[in-house]
Amino acid sequence: MEAEQQSPGGSGKKRDDFFLHLKNGRRFLQNNNLVEAKDELENALELCPNDDKAQNLLAMVLFKLEQYPKAIETFQELIERNPGVPTLYTNLGLAYIKQENYDQATEVLLKGIETQSDNPVAHNYLGLIYSRLGRYKEARDEFFKGKSQKMATRMQENIAEISQQQEETPQMEAEVEEREEELEEKILLESQPEELPKKAAPVKETKEVASGEAAKGVREVEEKPPEEELKRAAQVEEAVKEPEAMSLKDFSKSLEISKGDSPSLRMINDNLFQVVLRGGQVHSRLAGLIAFEGNLIFEPEFKKFKGKETNAFFGTKDNPLVKISGEGQLLFSPKNEKIHLFLLEDEMLYLTESAIFAFQEGISWENGRIHEEGMEDINLVQFRGRGIIALATKNKLTSVQLAYTYPLLVDLLSLTGWYGKILPKIIVLAVPSEGGKDKKIMVELKGEGCVLLEESCKS
Repeated sequence: MEAEQQSPGGSGKKRDDFFLHLKNGRRFLQNNNLVEAKDELENALELCPNDDKAQNLLAMVLFKLEQYPKAIETFQELIERNPGVPTLYTNLGLAYIKQENYDQATEVLLKGIETQSDNPVAHNYLGLIYSRLGRYKEARDEFFKGKSQKMATRMQENIAEISQQQEETPQMEAEVEEREEELEEKILLESQPEELPKKAAPVKETKEVASGEAAKGVREVEEKPPEEELKRAAQVEEAVKEPEAMSLKDFSKSLEISKGDSPSLRMINDNLFQVVLRGGQVHSRLAGLIAFEGNLIFEPEFKKFKGKETNAFFGTKDNPLVKISGEGQLLFSPKNEKIHLFLLEDEMLYLTESAIFAFQEGISWENGRIHEEGMEDINLVQFRGRGIIALATKNKLTSVQLAYTYPLLVDLLSLTGWYGKILPKIIVLAVPSEGGKDKKIMVELKGEGCVLLEESCKS
């Protein structure tokens, strides 16, 4: 049964005011201005209390503001009027999951599956719940029904190797989540509440990035990769470069704003980096900004630990990452730094905070650190999802494949990041010097995956 939209009654002015508030609320939501979106949508619902579209948008806003009880109440009201819309059940189930109310979430998701048996989002959420409860066989079956083969395989490995995997869980600071939890939550983060659809929404996929706009994707090494994956060397490549000689006409065309709705990141040449927005948002530093045009909004971004925003700037106070939204373009030419573009494809990647220059929306992130008593912390950012990430380094990047056989020791200053199943630890080496012995800070990396290093600092 499709949701029936109830149009606002009364005078023409009342109807016009309603649609104006609804339009503004949707626009603010798209730009992630959640407080303003909430005010506009509540104003719209004062004019028409039972409008399904406005109420559903408000539920999405409440969810993103982490006001889960209010979001749950709103989704429940929508379900009462629209019991045949499967996505409402998955959105309500997701809100219960966020509150760790797994019994209610399970009940709601099962009702959603009754409404539409072929509902991959509902099956994936159930798999997530069962995996958190340690019911790995049921989780495996649900992930299989949700067409998440990688997660189904992971659950099968848990069944056979629970004790071994517990030993391999990274012992990082609490702000950086455990690998097991990260793998499970990947499904959760891919499907956020959407506008009220006519049919059940599949697990959301992001558009592929054109090969001319970014480097080849950095692919995550599987938790238990097949033999051919073990033989495949991880590629870390710089952005595709334009020919050395370019006509002025071609150069002008290269600066034109693209027609896509998603923010784009691309290299114009070796020294010129472009960010284009036509709605949506992007995170970027402003160092090296040489020009921008359009109606752009710049807002500070703060670090997030376990989903909670802090008062600390993301980056440094002098060179923070900011949230940019609106329409227009920005041109950067960072001094003494090289920009590298990488495509993240539903993977999980750790990067040192200092190396991050910009990243697209659609990529989930959370701050963390490696902590050792008496040592300075290494600030990290955990990324997962789909989109382009831009790194800025003084030197070229290289990759080192890491297997379980031996740990890898790298100079702290050379470490840029890693992906795969890797445990980091800060250690201090005593090295001979003219005055006796000096201390050298290193990072010991154990496990299986790929380590990203600045080439001139490779240890």
